Amino acid sequence: MTCRLCGREIDEGAYCPRHGVAYTNLEEGYQKWRHALGLSWVQYLERLDKVAGTGKLVKEIIADILG
Repeated sequence: MTCRLCGREIDEGAYCPRHGVAYTNLEEGYQKWRHALGLSWVQYLERLDKVAGTGKLVKEIIADILG
């Protein structure tokens, strides 16, 4: 199997370890944003995608989810 974003070989799941960490970070960050700002998952992703400091891997995960 390969990562659906970069084509790296993976053992399980949809993402390689690098994209997997980015996805985990997204999920963990959402818990904080949701409680602080009351955002839905999609609102959180859309807002985070516009933040200049958001990393490339996270932006790739966001595009995949919202795609």
